Amino acid sequence: MHRVHNVIVSNSIFADNDNSIDIDRADEITVENTVIIGESDSFKDLQARQNTESVCRQNRVMGIDLHTWKMFKEYGGATIRNVTLSGFTDTVCPNPSAIWFDTFVSGSLCRFVFDHSYQLTVAIFVDPETRNV
Repeated sequence: MHRVHNVIVSNSIFADNDNSIDIDRADEITVENTVIIGESDSFKDLQARQNTESVCRQNRVMGIDLHTWKMFKEYGGATIRNVTLSGFTDTVCPNPSAIWFDTFVSGSLCRFVFDHSYQLTVAIFVDPETRNV
C-alpha cells in the first residue's frame, strides 16, 4: 500500500509472497484478523517436487513491511491487530522477517511525516515445528 489513505485489510490470508503487506507513506491503515505465512509447507513441497524458485527475492521474505513515513501528520498511522505470522523461521531466505520496521527512505522527502504511531496490539508468532505460539 503506497500513498493511500483509510484502507482496511480484514479476515485475509497472505501466503508465499516475498513481501505480503507493504505499508509505505500510507495513512490510517488497519490490518486485522489476518494470517500471514512466509513460506507454507505446501509451497515448499511443490518447490521441491518441481524444482521451482522460492519466494525469496532480494534475499528476504517479509510478512509486514512498515515504513515509518506517512503522508499527512493529521492522520493516524497503521494499526495491526490480531495477526498470526508463521513460516518465517524454516526458510531458504537468509533474511526472513515477520515484521520489518523500515526507517530508510530514499530521495528528498521533506513533504512526508515521520510516523511513530504504529499500534501493534496483537501479534502471534507460530513455531512451524511444534505449532506452538
